[in-house]
Amino acid sequence: MAFKFIIKLFFFVTIFITSISAYSLYQYQNDLPSNIEDDEAEEEFDSVLVVKTENLDAEKNNQQNFILKSLNELQKKISNLEENEAKLKNELKVTKNELKKKNQENHKIAIFNEEKENQITEHNYKSDLEGFWSIICKVSKGLLYKFLNFFGVRL
Repeated sequence: MAFKFIIKLFFFVTIFITSISAYSLYQYQNDLPSNIEDDEAEEEFDSVLVVKTENLDAEKNNQQNFILKSLNELQKKISNLEENEAKLKNELKVTKNELKKKNQENHKIAIFNEEKENQITEHNYKSDLEGFWSIICKVSKGLLYKFLNFFGVRL
């Protein structure tokens, strides 16, 4: 996108410089005396025209060189930005993968902790139930002995 803009700008500047040089030549021709009959005036006109044309060509070349240097610098900056973008995308992928791995590990740890908690709760429940039944058995056994003792049966 930027490259196309720079190329369009380059052509616009080139056309602009060409039109300025054509306009200045037109003005120069209008400023000349209308009767150029002797050879010296013609030679002077030709030499001035050549000098002005050379000056315009040199200025045009300088501007084109400046534009080309600017284009090269912009291309370098664009390539550096593209490289930086690629590096950042790779770093983002690595970070995403690391986060996925950590998330999976945390999920596994959470499942393990939940299973352990369920086992502990189940064990506590069984222990409480066993304790309850052992108390009931002892009380029942004691009541049975008292009942049998009441009727005179000894065990």
